Amino acid sequence: MKTTHLCPKCGSTARLRKTTLNFERDGFHVHIEGVSAYRCATCGHETLPGPITIAVMNLFDQIFRASSALRKAGMLPAPDIRLRFPAKRVAA
Repeated sequence: MKTTHLCPKCGSTARLRKTTLNFERDGFHVHIEGVSAYRCATCGHETLPGPITIAVMNLFDQIFRASSALRKAGMLPAPDIRLRFPAKRVAA
């Protein structure tokens, strides 16, 4: 994956950094830390690389569907889920 990208908002150089994403749907909250995104140093706009966008949205949809099934069955209330992707560990 490239480490730089042109910002679609202002055209400056955006660099690959870690960010936090928050999703909400029907009272269901997901907080995901450590996601790679291009962040523009000029305007602060963040853009997720395509493959990461697809993976994160698929993850969110799967968690939402499983949670919705449990909620509809009256087994659990809407959850507040927090995920963290740690930095890669370097082998010693």
